[in-house]
Amino acid sequence: MSELTSDLTHTSQRATTLTNVQLLDGPKVNLRLSGGSILPVDTPDPLDRVIDAKGADLLPPIFDSHVQLSEPGFEHREDLGETVAIAASGGVCHLLGLPFTDPPLDRPSALYATQERVSGHAGAGLSLVASLFTAAGEMSELSLLKDAGAIAVCEGELSRMELQKLIRAYTYAAELGLTIITSAGLSDFGSPGITSGFQAAMMGLSGAPEQAEAMLIERDLRLAKMTGAKIHVPLVTTAEGVELIKSAKDQGLAVTAGTSINYATVSEVSIGDYRTFAKLCPPLRADQHRLAVVKGLKDGTLDCLNSNHKPVDQDSKRVPFELADSGAVGLEGLLSVAFTLEGQGLSRAKILELLSPNPAQIFGLDLGASNSFTLFDRTKPWILDAKTARGRCRNVLFESMPLSGNAVLTVTNGRIVYNDL
Repeated sequence: MSELTSDLTHTSQRATTLTNVQLLDGPKVNLRLSGGSILPVDTPDPLDRVIDAKGADLLPPIFDSHVQLSEPGFEHREDLGETVAIAASGGVCHLLGLPFTDPPLDRPSALYATQERVSGHAGAGLSLVASLFTAAGEMSELSLLKDAGAIAVCEGELSRMELQKLIRAYTYAAELGLTIITSAGLSDFGSPGITSGFQAAMMGLSGAPEQAEAMLIERDLRLAKMTGAKIHVPLVTTAEGVELIKSAKDQGLAVTAGTSINYATVSEVSIGDYRTFAKLCPPLRADQHRLAVVKGLKDGTLDCLNSNHKPVDQDSKRVPFELADSGAVGLEGLLSVAFTLEGQGLSRAKILELLSPNPAQIFGLDLGASNSFTLFDRTKPWILDAKTARGRCRNVLFESMPLSGNAVLTVTNGRIVYNDL
């Protein structure tokens, strides 16, 4: 981390020219970074710091739209500085931070404090989601939270609110033009970390039925239709869930949806041998659901891909499966794992669309004007290993997965925030 800080300080004092940058389906170019601006140049200025990109691909600003923040309340897992730095190392330029913290981000002062704490750290840009309800279960002051910088609101990882409160909150959010990010599951519908069915029965565990996702999505779609609220369903994991989103879009409802790389690339088989690192919320599904999710990404039913990054400490994972916390880290591997979907029929252009302009547009962000980009070396092999993963929490789902490309440089708002060239 100290080398990165030193490198960034040095870069901020001098203009930098990146040479041999490969445009997607185009020629190589040189890019000059100076004073927060980025311009193509023929040759570097003699006083510039020169970095050879070695033919790495120029990607648009990658935006991870579902990152669970750990600070405040869970700083022993990951603080804000670590979150944005790990994101940058994975090629993520900007991220959307969810307020599943303790206390939740339910007051303007909490948002201001979070923005202040992260401002001194080099890494990905951070936009914040506020909590739809306070820790006491009352509707938050949504207008004040919007004024404090919240670009969306959400209830929490699991839904536990009574309908009357949800109707009021959805109505108020609609009046303010705030997008509501829906929950990943129902709190009173079985264990959130495993799908009931054959795999669970083989392991002697109970779980939540896959139909619980459809019930939750159906509820939220009806609330959106009733109140006029715009909702975003970030973690669609079942075939029925994909069909519900498709039907809602066909009806003209203001709904967008996405999924995590976890549910597009891994099935419930990964929890075999009681592997707690694969205990997620929502849980991994059978392979036919994974294939339906991939199909939804291909045909545009699902609008974006995210990491669903959730750091969990060893003490909360190295316990019996039923007692383990759900969640996996995902920022470091998001981009590299996403590109493995090329092998399942998604084009590189489609994957980048799911990771950049689509999620940015959903949340009203103009990342095209942010002077941000990622350089990605598709020839650089590496293995996502828990032993060498960045950060204190190494609950890696994709343990020992061989990957054929990695981010080598990340620029956010005209500044180099990660450099591995």
